Amino acid sequence: MGDVYIGFGSNRDDHLDNLMEALKHLGNFNLIIDRCSSVYATEGVDSGKGMPEFYNMVASFETTLGPKEVLSRCQYVEKLMGKDLTPLVARKIDLDLLYYGNLIICEDNLILPHPLAHRRRFVVIPMVEIAPDFVHPVMGLTMSQLNEKLPEEIGYVNKVKEIM
Repeated sequence: MGDVYIGFGSNRDDHLDNLMEALKHLGNFNLIIDRCSSVYATEGVDSGKGMPEFYNMVASFETTLGPKEVLSRCQYVEKLMGKDLTPLVARKIDLDLLYYGNLIICEDNLILPHPLAHRRRFVVIPMVEIAPDFVHPVMGLTMSQLNEKLPEEIGYVNKVKEIM
């Protein structure tokens, strides 16, 4: 079984319902929910001016699926929920495969760990909540250490709701 961390984001319609729907769908694909962070309200990163704030969270899963299969399941759920792929538009759901254990993969359609995960407060803070001692496979730092290194000006992250 592999430990998988997936980031969830939504800034369209009922943000919280969207996150819970995506979590439920992923649970139907041999992805067993282990831990789930609180939901955080965050400003969009690279999403254009005037965009609604995002609700973000991270969940960890146990699975026998390989990394490409997990990515495929995430993309399927995004499509199922009507993700608009147009750049700079509000997203009903956005799922990012952040980490698959300590695997390092660099292929055309899959990069692990997610290349921006360690620089995004809306990923690092939820990761600290559910896996503070998880070591970033490339950086060699725990999530708690990465959190300490993030500059304050990277935007707000406010806890909205505890899930589990």
